[in-house]
Amino acid sequence: MRQLGTRRTVGKAPEDAVRRASLRATGSVLVALLVLLPAAASADAFTLPENGEVVRYQRVLGEIEHADPGPEVILYADGRVLVRRPEYMRGPGAWQARLAPAALEEIVGDLVASGLVDADVDALRARRHDLERLRAEAAARDGSAVIYAVGDPDRSVVTLRLAAYTPFGDLGGASLGPVERTWEWSDLYGDATRFPEIRELAALHRLELRLIGWIDAQDLEAVNQ
Repeated sequence: MRQLGTRRTVGKAPEDAVRRASLRATGSVLVALLVLLPAAASADAFTLPENGEVVRYQRVLGEIEHADPGPEVILYADGRVLVRRPEYMRGPGAWQARLAPAALEEIVGDLVASGLVDADVDALRARRHDLERLRAEAAARDGSAVIYAVGDPDRSVVTLRLAAYTPFGDLGGASLGPVERTWEWSDLYGDATRFPEIRELAALHRLELRLIGWIDAQDLEAVNQ
C-alpha cells in the first residue's frame, strides 16, 4: 500500500467541475498561506483514539445534494485513509492510502490549536454575518459595491473524534474524553477566502484542502469489496 503524506491539490465533483476547482485551489492555498498559522498544539492537548475513525470529511454537492451524498474521506487512527468516490467521478468506488503518524498528528493539532474544537458554530456564523454587514456598510459609505452570490454552494461536513481533549487555553486543566465534534459549513471556500480573520474557518479550510486532494488522487489502492 502506498504511503502518502498530506496533499494540497483540490479536486471537485462532478467531473466537469474538477478544472474549475483546481483553479480555485490556487487562490485557496494563497489564502491559507496568508493566514497566520496558529502555534502548534501541545502534545498534551489531545489524545488520538487507539483505533477507529479520527476524521471524516464529506463534500455535499449543492447541485445534486439530494441525489448523491458526494465524495468522502476518512482518516483512521492506524493511519489508513479511505476515499469513497461517487459513480460520476473518475475512478469511482472505494480507495485507500496510508498516512504517516506525524501527518495525522499535524492535521488534528492544527484544528485543536485554532480553537475550533471549542468553537460555537452558530457564533462563527454570527461573526461572519457581522463582518459581512460591516463591509457592506463601509462600501455604501465609499460609494463602492460588494457583490457576492452563490447559487447552490457545496456543504462541507467534518467530524473529529478524540480519545481525550483539554480545552484550548486551559492546558493543565481537566481533560475531556472521549470527544466528538461535527462541523457543517456551506461555501467554506468562499467564506474562508473572504473572511481570513476568522481563524476557526481558516483551520477548517486548511483541513479541507488537505483531505480533498485524496478525492482527486489517481495513485490510490483499490479496496477489495
